[in-house]
Amino acid sequence: NDTVTKVEPDTLIRWESFTITAPPTELLSHFHVIGPLSLTLLHINFTAVVADPHGINVLIAAIAETCPALQDLKLCPITSQDVHNVTVRPNFEMLEPLRQLHDLASLEVIATHASQFTNDQFMHLISSWGKLTRLVLDHPDGLVPDPLEKTDLSLAAVLRTCKKYCPRLQNFALYVSTDTGSPGSDVAYYIASLEKTATTSLQKVMLCLGYSPASSAAEMARMLSQELPETCEVEF
Repeated sequence: NDTVTKVEPDTLIRWESFTITAPPTELLSHFHVIGPLSLTLLHINFTAVVADPHGINVLIAAIAETCPALQDLKLCPITSQDVHNVTVRPNFEMLEPLRQLHDLASLEVIATHASQFTNDQFMHLISSWGKLTRLVLDHPDGLVPDPLEKTDLSLAAVLRTCKKYCPRLQNFALYVSTDTGSPGSDVAYYIASLEKTATTSLQKVMLCLGYSPASSAAEMARMLSQELPETCEVEF
């Protein structure tokens, strides 16, 4: 990998991997070149606070359009401050352009605020990533603590969705609800709509638990034992 402070577009076209440390506002020019790039690995380390959430979305859309062969994408840390209601977090609007990257095997997008997805959005997002082996959209070190921040993304639904669409997935880290789906609930209906598929690929799961309907330890243990391989490591 190459770490640079300045690179000419015609040089970038020939590279397969690229690691850069820069403010978000200065990166767009690198991806407005004529013709697609051959990059398979792109790691971006942001050095400044994001003042405009739309700018990150535009950058990610430009990356997806310019780097169709990407297999490994890392964007972190995406730092925002709660000033003038500016909050940047991984969500469907931000990451949806990456659905066109069908060779994507590793995706890491870490922000200072927890990710936010519904079950349907998460399914729609990852359904194009059949080669995905690693998905990190949250990490405890990157989260702004807020024990009352609600998430609609159910762990049970995530496990079923990943096994259906990402059979090669080995580890993931997500901000999820502990809701296991009471009978008749939307979560239970959603889970039931996904075929229960056995998998042995998951090796490590990191769960950042958000505010959600209480599930007993026994319910959680039973669900995890049914959905995860015996050798899978789980961190909370």
